[in-house]
Amino acid sequence: MRIENHLLTTTSVPEDVLVQIIERSAVLWVGENGSGEQSWMLQAAKLAVLPWKAVIWSPWKKSAVSALEAEKQNASRYNRFRGFVQLIATSSREEKPVGMPIYLPNGREDADYPEASTKLTSIKAAARTNDAILNVMETLPRTLVVLFDPSRSNLPEVLTSWGEDNYRPQVVVVDPLDGAEPLLSQWLALGPGLGAVTRVVMPLEKFTAELQQGVDRLLPDQRMIVRIRGNREADVSNCDVIETSIFDGLELLDIRAIRPRGPDELTEELMNRFFASGRVWEAYAAGLPWQGNRELEIETLKALSEVEKHGSTSNSIVILPAEAGSGGTTLACMAGFAAAKLG
Repeated sequence: MRIENHLLTTTSVPEDVLVQIIERSAVLWVGENGSGEQSWMLQAAKLAVLPWKAVIWSPWKKSAVSALEAEKQNASRYNRFRGFVQLIATSSREEKPVGMPIYLPNGREDADYPEASTKLTSIKAAARTNDAILNVMETLPRTLVVLFDPSRSNLPEVLTSWGEDNYRPQVVVVDPLDGAEPLLSQWLALGPGLGAVTRVVMPLEKFTAELQQGVDRLLPDQRMIVRIRGNREADVSNCDVIETSIFDGLELLDIRAIRPRGPDELTEELMNRFFASGRVWEAYAAGLPWQGNRELEIETLKALSEVEKHGSTSNSIVILPAEAGSGGTTLACMAGFAAAKLG
């Protein structure tokens, strides 16, 4: 049975778009802006550097890419959350981006090398566009936000590819000049069973500002503040390299993790997670695990104390032999929690 399509129109930023951005499940497509308005391009650049899963940026003129480069610097506060912005103007399917990719399927006017140029052969240009779309489709986004280009007479490929290879995101079309309805209605009448497509009719500057404010409101605090000896605190956020973070394989217990908690703060969800994995720090902060044998904690604190006194030459490894299900993970977590509290 074919799902009936509906075009919903709103004049405000959908809340679920904000949630999907924070959950890194939303992608953005930006049109070419045939009108060439610089103010439109500046707002689009501010929109593009928010923490999307990926972005397809169609504008290719030097002024458009320069606006994007400038906003990369202005939005550095998002770097730790989404990684650095990486502009990709070449055809690439092998290399996976380290940070947040912004694909430039039309290349860039100021390209330093031929592969990123705007003057490729038609076959190479089509391959670059297809690669960008496939890279985005493979992220399996839950939401696709399209900044509609009022100069277009057809829909972008990121929409017409909907339904292929499990690519079925919720579609939100930002329509600042209220001109996308005829094209969208025609597509929905003939296209796949999307259900509902949301069209947001509001000035681009207002949409960008409200979306940015919403993201900043919901964005988790990315600072890493730890306790150090003497009951002091230190912000170590800038001590880590974002591209090759040591915390990709380690877990840092900051002051939020070791904050004392009452039993009433342990929700049913937290309790279930604790008994499933043992690594729920709210439970340790509330004193949930029973401290029977403190030998591992004492040995761990002793080893750390030696390093504090004598430096890295006193590094040592504390080994806890344990069988699966014997409580070894809980004991190790208790030792780590005690060390974090001590500083």
